[in-house]
Amino acid sequence: TEQTEFVSRLGYGVRQDYDAAGGTEFERPKTIHDSGLDWTTDFAHTFNSGNAKYVTKLRVFQAVTNSEADNLKGLENENYWKATDLAWEQTLSAAVTKLIQLTLFTELLYDKETDKRGRFWETIGLGVTYKLF
Repeated sequence: TEQTEFVSRLGYGVRQDYDAAGGTEFERPKTIHDSGLDWTTDFAHTFNSGNAKYVTKLRVFQAVTNSEADNLKGLENENYWKATDLAWEQTLSAAVTKLIQLTLFTELLYDKETDKRGRFWETIGLGVTYKLF
């Protein structure tokens, strides 16, 4: 049977990240904290009598505060932390046979602090599945 799920939430979130370039080889990476608005939307659709499923997730984060804001003043990347971060992932899974499943996963990431252009990930998986019950 076909089934569709849609869930969206908006809230305030706190994140923690590490700046590996923030110290020398003998120092620990610098920990960065930021907080802001977090919007996440999930959509899932099961079709083909449950043999295939499409899932997409969109996460948007707009930072309001950053623990390193004072240290970045006067630098080129002073306001990069204020840019909206985006993560959009999509997964398509399908049962090829009763025992073999094929999965395609893609993810688009944009975080100006990490890379001004954005990043794209793509993974194809082939696995053997067995249902006990």
